[in-house]
Amino acid sequence: AGGASRASTTGRHWPGRLLVVAEISLSVILLAAAGLLIRTFAHLNTISPGFDGSGVLTASLSLDDARYHDAARVVQFYRDALGRLSGTPGIEFAAAGLTLPDETALNTAFRLPDSPRFREQWLTSNVIYVTPEYFRVLRIRLLRGREFRDSDTAESQPVTIVNESFVRRYLGDSEPLGRRIDGKTEVVGVVADVRHASNWGNFGPLAPAPAMYVPAAQMEGEALKLFHTWFSPSLLVRSSAPSAVTMQALRDAVAKVDPELPVASFRTLDEIRARTLVRQRMQAVLLAVMAALALLLSGVGLYGLVAHSVVERTREFGIRMALGATKGRVLS
Repeated sequence: AGGASRASTTGRHWPGRLLVVAEISLSVILLAAAGLLIRTFAHLNTISPGFDGSGVLTASLSLDDARYHDAARVVQFYRDALGRLSGTPGIEFAAAGLTLPDETALNTAFRLPDSPRFREQWLTSNVIYVTPEYFRVLRIRLLRGREFRDSDTAESQPVTIVNESFVRRYLGDSEPLGRRIDGKTEVVGVVADVRHASNWGNFGPLAPAPAMYVPAAQMEGEALKLFHTWFSPSLLVRSSAPSAVTMQALRDAVAKVDPELPVASFRTLDEIRARTLVRQRMQAVLLAVMAALALLLSGVGLYGLVAHSVVERTREFGIRMALGATKGRVLS
């Protein structure tokens, strides 16, 4: 009779026990996934940026305008605006770039006709047009060769500066300086890797990817028209002056060159990185909350199952002892 009673009790409780086991298993899986996401997010924040963003303020511009479909007009605007900024007290360097670190950069296809390995293949790389002071504003290390000069114009030899990832992926151990991209653009320098939000390749949400920097003065009008349709270039300055003073200097420089061109937004590089990682941050927080909720529910379920079992057993012990069972028999 006792065995039958225990078997009956066990049969009644197995669905609840199975549910608690499922809850605990799910909470463990969610906790493990949340831990991995949080670890990944922490890793993204510790990746070497490859630049120094302290004291740098950026101003986003929209050049998707019929007045700036001509390459000479774009170059003249940059030259005039940056010239005014460079003469402002407190501003050390001023430059312009199509995209900034931690942003999604434009990518393009190219060929390496002098490469035995990639001669017949179309390759992919980020491409960023910049003005000569870009690397000094961001303090991006020049590893080999030279930076851009004012003499790198539309009439001179087309040149490019590539990053370390480009050299590792496409050039290997061969000498990068002097190599020709698409048979005409000469590699004149190599700089350190800079993080970008990548939308191609298996580089992760924020990591260095192969990149080519080209002088803004050597861009063609049709290319600039296409680029500015999808990307808003930025002016960036390294300044020791207060942010409010630097913002006003940027507004004044743009207004004096083109009063009809508004400055879209002012951002620091820390703000750009935070915005780039907002999705990863939300995913980590959401999964952590769900894991904590699942753990709480499994704990409540386990407590309820144990409490119900204690009540059932206590009632059973009372009945057995009332019917004359000895203490030893009840314990057995």
